[in-house]
Amino acid sequence: MMNVKPIRNNSDLEEALHRINQLLDAKEGSPEFDELEVISVLVEDFETRNYEIPEVSPQRILKFLMKQNDLTQKDLIPYIGSKTGVSEVINGKRSISLKAASKLSKKFNVSIDIFIDESVFA
Repeated sequence: MMNVKPIRNNSDLEEALHRINQLLDAKEGSPEFDELEVISVLVEDFETRNYEIPEVSPQRILKFLMKQNDLTQKDLIPYIGSKTGVSEVINGKRSISLKAASKLSKKFNVSIDIFIDESVFA
């Protein structure tokens, strides 16, 4: 029998996450799997209401990826087009073009969306 309750605080959240870990190997279609699905929805709802994920600019993401891949600005010239262009993008003076975003997404094997600055199109 499923013993599911609302998640109202961080203590409830910890209990729910602990229970999720216990249920991770549940077989699809089993009562345990159903419980896993219900608790997962409750956790997602609680986290959405209580934890804001800050927006991260495409430039900050690019800087992070450069650091993770030990790249310099010079290494990005083939993807962005010029030394000046790379510098302007990195320093937030210029948005990443759609063409550059496409090339960068392939280079880093990430979604093109992370390089698109939504405020440019708003």
